[in-house]
Amino acid sequence: MDNNENMVDAIDEGAVVRVSESYAKREGLPILRSFSDSGYIESKESKTSRKIEEVKLAPFETLRKPLRSNQVTNSLVGNFQWIVSKKRRDLGMTRRQLAQNVGVSEQEVKLIENGVLSSDDFIVVSKIEKSLGLNLRKEGISNAPPIATLRSVASKSKVSSNYKDKLEKRKLERDFRRNVEKSNLQTEVQKESDELDTLDVFESKDLLSDELDLFEK
Repeated sequence: MDNNENMVDAIDEGAVVRVSESYAKREGLPILRSFSDSGYIESKESKTSRKIEEVKLAPFETLRKPLRSNQVTNSLVGNFQWIVSKKRRDLGMTRRQLAQNVGVSEQEVKLIENGVLSSDDFIVVSKIEKSLGLNLRKEGISNAPPIATLRSVASKSKVSSNYKDKLEKRKLERDFRRNVEKSNLQTEVQKESDELDTLDVFESKDLLSDELDLFEK
């Protein structure tokens, strides 16, 4: 390994590992952060530098730090990420194609194939199972969503309910305005009708008066 090569923290099989940047890129590992070695070389005699060099030379397995698992991860079979990756390859499907089928980014599929679930719910897992024809859940684990999913659904349901309430309120307001406009129109029509009736009465009186005048003459 080139002593001047950059080291990076990457995700491999559900664990954070520190490897060379070229290795991470070659294996397609998601890179979390990168470290420049130039500073390490300049301060090689320092205590800090010695510790860093020890980390570089440490066996690969000693660099693993397990990621925090969530409720869904604990409900899945062991090494579910390998099962997903193998099945995808067996089907001749690329990560991009699987991502499109599931409705997530290609980066998220890469994380899943490294044992990392970005959200604590079965939504993405269920879509992957359906797309690949797999069952990733441990025996006895039903399709019932965990609390996090229920909360998410409840939250969406609440938003949907609020939206329906707003629509209903707008409908009532619109109907009220229409009724008011209709009532005002009816009032105007009645007023005009009354005015016409009054005008007819006056015209009739004038006509009768003219006829009486002619008769008297």
